[in-house]
Amino acid sequence: MGLMQRGRLFLLLGFLISSASAQYGDTKGGRDVVTKVIRALCWYEFMDKVQTDVNQFLRCDNQVQKIKNGYEGAPDVVFGGALANSLPQWFPNYVRECDIFLKSPKRQFKGGIKKTNYGYVIGEHFSQPYSFQAFAHCLVAEVDKTNGAPAMLALESRLRGERYWRETMFRRENEFRTRHNVSNLELDTLLTEDAQMYAEQLARTCSFKPSNPMARDRLYSRQFTGENIAMNGGAFLRDEDSANVAVTGWYEEMANYDFATGASKSNLPVDQFTQSVWKGSKKVGYGMAMNKKCPNGYTHYIVARYFPAGNMPNAYLENVFPATTPLLP
Repeated sequence: MGLMQRGRLFLLLGFLISSASAQYGDTKGGRDVVTKVIRALCWYEFMDKVQTDVNQFLRCDNQVQKIKNGYEGAPDVVFGGALANSLPQWFPNYVRECDIFLKSPKRQFKGGIKKTNYGYVIGEHFSQPYSFQAFAHCLVAEVDKTNGAPAMLALESRLRGERYWRETMFRRENEFRTRHNVSNLELDTLLTEDAQMYAEQLARTCSFKPSNPMARDRLYSRQFTGENIAMNGGAFLRDEDSANVAVTGWYEEMANYDFATGASKSNLPVDQFTQSVWKGSKKVGYGMAMNKKCPNGYTHYIVARYFPAGNMPNAYLENVFPATTPLLP
């Protein structure tokens, strides 16, 4: 077959595919939905659970969006195949049986979509079936079967609206503190203003270093405050997720902490974990700033300020306690 004939055949196939898609539903809308649902599962698996893996979440979230952008002009079956080939690298095994609906974008879900009740979780708004609808319903059904109602509530909250990033940090940090049997922090206006100012300074200078603990803006009621900082980024990272990555990353330092001795294991970092769950700290403020032009590749700079300050010498055993509930398997 000559080049001209191949070109005509490709154009004909493209026309037929696009015509079929138009009859079936909104192709772009279908891809938006399936991307949104997969990213939500990435978040649920690696960020929302108690046992977390921040690096895995970032990899998963970024990869899905890259595939969506990279295959923008390709037929649905090609786009779905690319997703299906990537997911096994970091997706949980219990959703593997849904792969067939990625490779066959118009295939019907068991019993038909109308007989399932997962549209409300996904937040569907289409008047007719759309590409990958069966995959979206299958994925949510598998999550429901494996993890039950709490997972459904988490996914519904995630898919129906984005939390404000400061609310995300505040809720997540107090969730961790509750596990360690210490009281919730109170969000404070002055600490928030100071944290925001320093976050903006870090973003402006593309730097990652703690502030001077003796500086005037580290004082609250003439006493010193504690501080946690983080930087992260990615072309597709949402502010809410950036906040979650920061506070969850601080908590992951728990793996380096010896609760029996109140010290670090092998000199590994623990101070951000211990400050986060420090019993004596009662108030907190959060700041975040962005700079997409930083040469280091990091776009989000996050700061938390605590009062009274944690990490006081010789006070770890009376302020940092083991978790009262076990980690998830």
